[in-house]
Amino acid sequence: MSNPTESPLSPAAADALSGTADAQTGAIYNTIGAVTYYTAAYQKEAIWNRAMALSNSLRVVKDGTLTFGVMPGTFRDARASILYPGCSGMSLANNATNYVFLDPDGSIHANTTGFSTGENVIPLATIVTAGGTYSHADISDMRGMACFTASGASGVIEASTAGAGSPNFLTGRENGKILTNEGASARAYNTLPSAAAGLAFDFIVSDADGMRITAVTGDTIRVGEGVSSSGGYIQNATIGSAIRLVAVNATEWIAVSTVGTWTVDS
Repeated sequence: MSNPTESPLSPAAADALSGTADAQTGAIYNTIGAVTYYTAAYQKEAIWNRAMALSNSLRVVKDGTLTFGVMPGTFRDARASILYPGCSGMSLANNATNYVFLDPDGSIHANTTGFSTGENVIPLATIVTAGGTYSHADISDMRGMACFTASGASGVIEASTAGAGSPNFLTGRENGKILTNEGASARAYNTLPSAAAGLAFDFIVSDADGMRITAVTGDTIRVGEGVSSSGGYIQNATIGSAIRLVAVNATEWIAVSTVGTWTVDS
């Protein structure tokens, strides 16, 4: 995928910068008509280009009347570094505030409802459009919102009510998530991701329909002295019961805390 080509300032807007200082960097723009400007210009451009290599990462730019692009960059999710290749020509909603963000899988999104809160995302920018267009000043950089966001989904609580026919398949990028079965009308089914040391999930029974937690083939779940078969499960249907499962290696999930009685493979 090609990188976006950012739309430049108009000639009039560019000329208006003559002899002024940049508000963010303090660098002086060259004065129109100055005789010896070449060396100074090249010196500043060399510095700016080096600085831009970092600041340009995942930057949202205007590349059309009602479209945007995102520069390439790398971010880190719960367990790995993700290289985003960049994009261009992404559509925006007119007469609205558009929220641009990446999900943990590295897919770009733009909506008019806000940055997703169901799972960690990487906020990139907001873009305000009106009358079928927008200006550079209508882009607000939101990348700083992601600087101190914890990896994974630690502390995120999700009501998981998926049934036996279509269980909720957890992923490593949801590491730290807390699952309940609130609102279930039948037993809730959750399938753990492939075990990898350090992954951890909490489960709370909040509905009497109960919940079942299943390991993938090749993995086991241990609760005290009881251990499941490969791809086995544990379950509980008593409101108030809870369990925290931690992967200690590539094949074993261990219950490090339990409330109530969790049966194994039965």
